[in-house]
Amino acid sequence: MHPSYPWAAGLLASIILKHTLQSSETLPSSIPDSEEAFRIYSTLQESILPHSTALQNVVTSWIQHAEQFQHPSILDAYQISLTVLDQITTHSSLSLRHGTMQHKITSLANNAFSSALRQNKTERAVELLEQGRALLWTQLARLESPLADLQSHSERGHDLAREFKDLSDKMRSFTNHSQGQGDSSDTTQYFKTLHSWEEVVQKIRLEPSFSRFLLPPLFTELREAACNGPVIIVNASKHGCDALIVLHSQSPLRVPGVEVNLEDVNRLSSKFVRLIEESAFAARETQDDPSHDMNRRYLIIEALRELWQKIVHPVVQVLQGTLKLPNGQRIWWCPTAQFTALPFHATGPYLPKQKNLMGLYCSSYTPSLSALNRARSRLSSDGASSIPLNLALVGQTLPDASQGQELRTVDTELNMIPPMLPASISFDKVTGPDATRIAVVEAFYAHRWVHLACHGAQDPKNPFDSSFAMRDGPLTLLDILRHKFVNSDLAFLSACHTAVGDRSTPDEVIHLAAGMQFAGFKSVIGTMRRVDDELAQHVVKKFYEQMFSVKHPSYKYAAVCLNNAVNQVGRENLVPLEQRIVFIHIGI
Repeated sequence: MHPSYPWAAGLLASIILKHTLQSSETLPSSIPDSEEAFRIYSTLQESILPHSTALQNVVTSWIQHAEQFQHPSILDAYQISLTVLDQITTHSSLSLRHGTMQHKITSLANNAFSSALRQNKTERAVELLEQGRALLWTQLARLESPLADLQSHSERGHDLAREFKDLSDKMRSFTNHSQGQGDSSDTTQYFKTLHSWEEVVQKIRLEPSFSRFLLPPLFTELREAACNGPVIIVNASKHGCDALIVLHSQSPLRVPGVEVNLEDVNRLSSKFVRLIEESAFAARETQDDPSHDMNRRYLIIEALRELWQKIVHPVVQVLQGTLKLPNGQRIWWCPTAQFTALPFHATGPYLPKQKNLMGLYCSSYTPSLSALNRARSRLSSDGASSIPLNLALVGQTLPDASQGQELRTVDTELNMIPPMLPASISFDKVTGPDATRIAVVEAFYAHRWVHLACHGAQDPKNPFDSSFAMRDGPLTLLDILRHKFVNSDLAFLSACHTAVGDRSTPDEVIHLAAGMQFAGFKSVIGTMRRVDDELAQHVVKKFYEQMFSVKHPSYKYAAVCLNNAVNQVGRENLVPLEQRIVFIHIGI
C-alpha cells in the first residue's frame, strides 16, 4: 500500500460525504452514497503501513463523520485510532511518552466506550476502554510478559522467548530514564531495538496458541477481573456518563438512572479536591476557626450525597435488586476521566438510620481490569512464598529540608504496630538515617508486607517523578518501576498523595500506589489527597487491630480491614470525615 494512501482515502471519503450532505434533503443516515465513503474509510483497517500522526488524523475524520452519519463503522474507527495512539506514544522514555499523551486525544477511549454502549455492545465497550486506558502501564507490561509457556512449547519457542527477553531488557533500559534527554544516537538505537522487538512479537504470534500474544485483551480475558466480585466502570465522555457493572459469569450490565454529565463530573471533582486540600491544611493550623471546619464538612457531605444520588445509588440498586449481592461483599471501582478524583467508596445519603456505601459493601479500586488481572496472575497462597510472612516498618521523620517539614508522629505510628504482631510474623525497622533510597528498596525485596510512613509528593508535571521522601533524597515512582518485587503482598502507604493521579491525563492513573502494585505488591493502601500524620495513626492502629484479630492474617483481608477501620474511627470520633475518607484500597 502506498504511503500516501490513508491521506488520499480520507480526502476522497470526505469529498463524497460533503457532496452528499449538500445535495440531499434526506437524513444523513439514509443517504446511499455515504456507504461508499465509509467503505473507503474501512479499507484503512487493511493498512500495513507504519502508524503515524497522519493516519491518526484521517481516522479522526472517520470518527467524526461516523458520528455525524450515525454509522456503525465508528467502533472500527475507534479501534484503529486507539491502536495508532498506542504506537505514536511509544518513545524512548516514560516522561516523553507521558508528554505525548498530554497533547493527544486523551478522551479517545472514553468516547469509544460511550459509542459502543449506544450500540448496546457492552462487551465491545469494555474492550475498547481497556485498550485505550492506562497505555503507559500496558506498554510497560508488554516487557514483563511471562514466557514459560512459550519456552516449553518447542525449540523454536525457546529461542523466540530468549530473543524476546533480551530485546525487552534492552527496551526497558531505555524506558527507565526520567527525562529522556539522550543524544540522537540513543534515540536511533532505541527505534532499531523497537523494530527488532516488534519483529519477534510477530514471529511469536505465528506459533500455535500464541496468535494473540500481547494483543489487546478480549472480554473473555477481561471478565476474569470480576472473579471475586463485580467491577464497576464509571465513564465520563462528551457523549454522556455511564456506569457499567462487569461480571464474571455474564455480560456486563449497564446501570439505568445515572443522571450526570461531564460538566457535573468536572464540577464535583474540582469541588472535592479543593475542600479536602483546604481541610488538610486547616488540620495543621491550630488557629483555624472550628466553624470553618464544620462548613467544609457540610460541603463535603453535600458533594458525597450528590455523587451517591446521581451515580452510586443506581449502582447499588442493581447490585441489591438485580444481582442480589449480599451486604458486606467486595466490589471494585474502575473510574475514568475526572471520576478518578472522586471517593465513590465514601458516598451515601448521610442521613439517620440510612447506610452509606461503606456500611453496605467493601470498596476497592483498580486502575484497569488488566491491572487487577496482572495482580491476580501473581496470586499464590500465603504459604507458597519463598519467604515467610514478615513486615518492614519504614519511616522517615526528617528528610532533607527540600522534601518537607519534620513529621512528628512517624515513630509513634511505627512503634504501635509491633506489639500487635502475632509471634509468627517477624518485623524489621528502617528509619531515620537508615531510611535511604537503596535501603528502602532492599526492604521491599526482603519483606512481604511493607508499612511506609513518610512524606509523599505528587509531581503534576512529570508524575513519574512523584516520590517518597527518604533521608538521602526522593525515592521516585520511576525508581520503584525499575524493580520487580516478586514476594511482595501488601503495602500500606501512610503518606500524602500516594493515590493521586495526573489531572491532565487522568486515565493513565500514574501515581505511587499504582506503581507499587505494578512493581509487584498485590494489595496497596494509599491516600487520595493530603493526610495529617497525627490523624492517620488512628486509622493505621485500627487497621492492624482488625488484621491481626484473625487467625491467619493475609493481604487478602486488607480491603475489609481498611473499611472496618475507617468506619470505626468515624464512630469513635477519632478522625474527621474529610481525613478518613482519603484512605483507599487498590488491588486484590
